[in-house]
Amino acid sequence: MPTDARAPAPGRSFDLALGVAALAAAAALWGANHVAARSIRGEVVLSALIFWRWVIALVVLLPFAWPRLRAEAALLRRHARWIAAMGAVGVGMFSWLIHAAAYSAPATDVALLGAMTPIWALLIAALLRIERIGPLQVAGAGCAVFGAALILMQGRWHGAVSAIGIGHVWALLASIVFAGYSVLLGRRPQGLSVTSFTGTTAFAGTALVAAPLYLADLVGGEGPFFARTATLAPLHSLTVVFFMAIGPTLIANLLWAHGAKRVQPAAAASMTCVTPLAASLLSVALLGESIHAYHLEGLAAICAGIALTTRGSSRRAALDRSAAAAALPATPPARHIPAHGPIERSR
Repeated sequence: MPTDARAPAPGRSFDLALGVAALAAAAALWGANHVAARSIRGEVVLSALIFWRWVIALVVLLPFAWPRLRAEAALLRRHARWIAAMGAVGVGMFSWLIHAAAYSAPATDVALLGAMTPIWALLIAALLRIERIGPLQVAGAGCAVFGAALILMQGRWHGAVSAIGIGHVWALLASIVFAGYSVLLGRRPQGLSVTSFTGTTAFAGTALVAAPLYLADLVGGEGPFFARTATLAPLHSLTVVFFMAIGPTLIANLLWAHGAKRVQPAAAASMTCVTPLAASLLSVALLGESIHAYHLEGLAAICAGIALTTRGSSRRAALDRSAAAAALPATPPARHIPAHGPIERSR
């Protein structure tokens, strides 16, 4: 009996399913990170959370990264300034903004606004002329921005400005900062492994941003870990911080790297919508937060926007390949932002 040549081989289907499952699990862990941070607001000093989270992650990562660090030492020295800047922005600055957001705004809102990252990345890439955008991508960006506005304004336009809190501002800035960082990842030096990049940027972000902020709080009279308003058992807060260091920081990014190798970039980008979904469900179950109609409407608009922009990117890439194959004297093909690998997403 003839078989459909277009049908994927069983092994390929299973591999694809594993990739999708890995991406979904990673995105869910990032959603859990927002809920975990929200659960210890008032319990752990913000700067201490950021500092010790990365210290724990570095201690666990170092034995695995050390062989690559030694092998790539010369390359790391040549690009030390770029690595330091990427660590300061993608690890230090982003970590402070996203956790300050979780301390100040509901976890659901923070996760939903964070889902805007692929849209900001597309717009930043277009502004820097790294990627050309077409009508579908413009429509998708507009749809996603509308969804973010619904969340910021809590579904009402009258008196909308008063609904925006400082936590929403931090969340929005965090998504923009991480989008810029993701775009600049395209300039990662040739030959620099993900493991070495991860370890060095994590160290740079901790040393240049997290440690100074932590020391400033210590000098200002804050405790070394627990906040003055702490009421929960110390073991609870310590467990949450350890989970954040190992789960969302290390395991999630390894899962994302595993999945991104097996799934097309456009499909991988769409899996980021799992993050706000997981955060919403966990925040209701564990924190007693409420999901409102504007949350669902905003999520639908943002996910629709991501779907449109990724579809637009795929179509434009196909057109560029066709033009190149036909040797047309057209403009150079657009450079597309890859789905990045382990711990390059420092959620």
